[in-house]
Amino acid sequence: MTSEWRDTLRKDGRLMTPMTASIVIGTGHNPWENLALEEYWMRSQPTENVIFYLWQNQHTIVIGRNQNPWKEVSMAVFEAEDGKLARRLSGGGAVYHDLGNLNFSFIADKTHYDLEKQFSVIQQTLQSFGLEVQKSGRNDLLLEDRKFSGNAYYYLGKKALHHGTILVHADLERAARYLSPSKEKLKAKGVASVRSRIINLQEKKPGLTVEALIPKLREVFLRVYAPTSVSEAELKIDKEILREMTRRHASNLWRYGNSPDFEYTRTKRFDWGEVELCFHVSEGALLRTRVFSDSLYPDFIDRVEAALTDIPFKVPHIVDAIDQLNEPNTASMKSDLSGWVKTLDL
Repeated sequence: MTSEWRDTLRKDGRLMTPMTASIVIGTGHNPWENLALEEYWMRSQPTENVIFYLWQNQHTIVIGRNQNPWKEVSMAVFEAEDGKLARRLSGGGAVYHDLGNLNFSFIADKTHYDLEKQFSVIQQTLQSFGLEVQKSGRNDLLLEDRKFSGNAYYYLGKKALHHGTILVHADLERAARYLSPSKEKLKAKGVASVRSRIINLQEKKPGLTVEALIPKLREVFLRVYAPTSVSEAELKIDKEILREMTRRHASNLWRYGNSPDFEYTRTKRFDWGEVELCFHVSEGALLRTRVFSDSLYPDFIDRVEAALTDIPFKVPHIVDAIDQLNEPNTASMKSDLSGWVKTLDL
C-alpha cells in the first residue's frame, strides 16, 4: 500500500524527510516481550520508519522506570493471583493491563516524532465513535474529566517512544485493589503514582470493543501520517536479540532491583512479647533487618535478625529463613512469627 508524499515543512520550518510506516498488531500477551519489542525497534529501525504498534497484556501491572513496586502495588495479593509485574523504560505511574485495555506505541526518529499528531490519532479515532475526548496536561486523555488514557515517553539517541493505554472495558475494581497497597510505615524514595479518577470508554459507549478500535486506529493513523509507503507485514526481527531483551525485562534484577532503597516496618504483639520488624530493602533484597522486641528470649531475636539478611524481599523467602532457625525451645515463637509474616502485604 502506498500513498503520495510531497515535501512538507515542519512547524520549525525544516523540510521533513520521506517517511515510511509499519503498523504492527500484537498477538501475544507477554508483557516482558511486548516491552522488549519496543526497545528492540527503538534500537534497530531505520530513521525514516514510523512504527505504530497496538498490543495488549494480560493480568499485568506495569510500573514506571523509577518506581518502587512495593510502594505502588499490593504485591502479596497480586503475586498470589499470578499477576505479572513489568517495568517499562519510560517514566510515569503504575498501570494495570488486562484484555479490556489496548496499548498503543509510536516509535519514530525525532524527525518524525510529533506529539500533537500522535495524540490526534487517538482523539480522531474516538471522535469517530462519538466520544469527545480532551487532552489534560502532557500525559492524559480524558472523557468527561475522567482519565481513560495515561501516556509516557522515552528517548534513546535519535529515537523517541510515545506509548499509552486506552481503557475500553478493563477490570477497574481489580486494578484499584492491586494498586492500593496497605498504608504501612513504608518509607521510600520511589516516585508515587498520582491516583486519578479513571473511566472505561464502554461506560459512555456501551458495546465498544478493543476489536472495533483497532481497524479504526489503523485507518486514522494512515490518514494523519500519509506515509510514502506502509508495511503491515511482520517486521524483521533478530529473534535471539529479542529473546535476550525479553529475558532482561522479565528478570528480577530489572523488575525489582531497579527499585529505590526503602524501609518497611511492621509491629505485632504476641503472648511472648512485642516484635517490630524493620526491613531495609535494596535492589529487591533484604540488605539488613532490625528486630526490636521486649521478648525474654533475646538470643532468638538476634538469630531472626541475622537470618533476615541477603535474601529476596518476598514472603516465602522470609518465612523459610525463620522456619530454618534451630534455636531451642522456640518452636511456638517461630510458628507465631512465620504465621504473621505470611499475612504481610509485601
